[in-house]
Amino acid sequence: MRTLYYWTALVAIMFLGACKAEEQPQNQVDEPLIIKRQVVLSAYSSDDVTKSSRDASGNFFWSPDDAISVFYGSGSEGGARFESTLTESAPQADFTGTIEVTQGQNSQYWAIYPYNENNSCDGQVLTTVIPSSQVAAEGTFADGQFISIGRSDDLSMGFYHLCGGIKFFLKNDGIAQITLKNDSGAALAGIVEVVLDENNHPNVQNVLTGSDEIVLTPPEGETSFKTRTEYFFVTKPVTFEQGFTVTFVRTDGLIGTRHIASTMTIRRAKFQWSNLALDTGVYFIPEGMTPESYNIENDYVLSYMTNVDYTDDTGYTYSSIYGTNNYLPRNYRTGDQPKPISLEWSGGRASKVILSTTHTFETGSTFEVSASSSPAKIYNLIPGLLYYYQVKKSDGSTLKSGCFIPEGPVRMIYIGSISDNIRDLGGWKAGNKTIRYGRLYRGALIDGISDTDKATFIDLGIGLDMELRGYKSDETDITYETRPIKEIDWCQFELLKFLGVTETAGKTEELYRAAIKKVITYLRVHNDKAIYFHCAGGADRTGALAFLIEALLGVSESDMSKDFELTSMTVKNKRYRHMSQTGGSFTTDQRKYPYKDMIMYLRDTYQGATMQEKVTAWATTGENALTLDEIEELKALLLE
Repeated sequence: MRTLYYWTALVAIMFLGACKAEEQPQNQVDEPLIIKRQVVLSAYSSDDVTKSSRDASGNFFWSPDDAISVFYGSGSEGGARFESTLTESAPQADFTGTIEVTQGQNSQYWAIYPYNENNSCDGQVLTTVIPSSQVAAEGTFADGQFISIGRSDDLSMGFYHLCGGIKFFLKNDGIAQITLKNDSGAALAGIVEVVLDENNHPNVQNVLTGSDEIVLTPPEGETSFKTRTEYFFVTKPVTFEQGFTVTFVRTDGLIGTRHIASTMTIRRAKFQWSNLALDTGVYFIPEGMTPESYNIENDYVLSYMTNVDYTDDTGYTYSSIYGTNNYLPRNYRTGDQPKPISLEWSGGRASKVILSTTHTFETGSTFEVSASSSPAKIYNLIPGLLYYYQVKKSDGSTLKSGCFIPEGPVRMIYIGSISDNIRDLGGWKAGNKTIRYGRLYRGALIDGISDTDKATFIDLGIGLDMELRGYKSDETDITYETRPIKEIDWCQFELLKFLGVTETAGKTEELYRAAIKKVITYLRVHNDKAIYFHCAGGADRTGALAFLIEALLGVSESDMSKDFELTSMTVKNKRYRHMSQTGGSFTTDQRKYPYKDMIMYLRDTYQGATMQEKVTAWATTGENALTLDEIEELKALLLE
């Protein structure tokens, strides 16, 4: 029997009836008369008090190979085996079997799905087995794993589920086995004794032989689990008092683990579900190797990101970096550069460091960094990604090997000395998802870029230079022919600063929407490429476009303010979230950058309870309006 689930568990009901009996007396001296009844059971789904937990799209199916254990009063060794007569899955089924009944005995009928030789009943308590070794099935669970129990005075009875579980999906391919372990040691499976309450709902009364682990293997005929496919762990109702640990074994033998510390309760007939992949944050590391950790945020950025939160300042009344030196560096560029990964070794001079995202250093996953004396300084790696490395001498021998994980989340980009204020738009939280790294970069002009830095740009995967300059008199000579990197694509949107202020009259809002459309159309076609969008300083036009994209994705207003203010780390480009054209202790020059005015314009002009809703209303209005489908595509392209 297979029960299909979607967002919540389906609680299924069966009614068994339509008995047909042939009595065959067995005459034995001084012994009770035993009657064998050959019975046909008609099973079908029906409404019940538990229907509130049923998904509207869910269905309850019997399968051709289903079998159930049936008891009259009591019995052992599986009881009477009743088998389905189906030839294909269906919501209704007939089951046939023979059951022995003692003449004159007045007992109840009991039944357990699935049939198991270890099933038994003493007339009050049922004993059955919740398997600790389970085989997966796509979108559901394999037949025979989700136990249901019924009781009735006759052979018409409702069946109720005993177990619950966890529904999940994976993001990593090649996983051949998954083990779920209860960190408190409480049993998840095993041989259990079950009693029924007044509503015939089954409850585990006692665990005779328990296991705090469940091992799940791929569906029959498959060697690994598929990604983005729903699978299930079936467990007894239980509370994970100390959280749980999941261990993943890949087909190549590498092992990864994930510990989830939060308390979680599995209830009967319910499945816990998360929108995050079960293997989120899991790294598969060879045995004996421990990842090193490097934070690539410089001290100013790290302090700012750790300590600043604008959630409660909905009026944009202050900036945590304005008028202080708590987070801003004293010298130009010292706060605008990422902290390098300083890889140290001993034993002599090196010629290079080979880096790879696979432990086997497979072709296509490796790249090299020139190195000589220790330490080697490595830039522009992606936070949260596991890198393996080998420090090589000129003769090819290895001085040191290992692995490390850069930590962020702010990924500032080092491009030599050609420009400043360049960073990845990735890493910001958007609800329960995160903006992907390596898809959108924001920054300042790159005019005069050197050949070495051009190569770095291309190595970052940047395939399109989105130029936002051109409306000023001193920017009119910016054309396709003058683009700084001829090896990548180029497009131009002559944007003004911000929205809803005097300076942004005309077609500015149309152009911002057109720029967002370009992001969608380019990334749709170029799955392996990124976009670099920039103006002169990477502060205002760039900041406004970043804000609009982040708002559509669902980034919080506090984090959007922080992204805008990170531009201040250059020292020369001071940008504060409460800047306005009127009021405040700002100089005339600073009033040219009215970030707050854009926020208030969107609040006052467009409907919505959140900034995401308001910017969505803005984006779907006027010239170059985006469709809701395009906004959903933007999310699919940029969020993970």
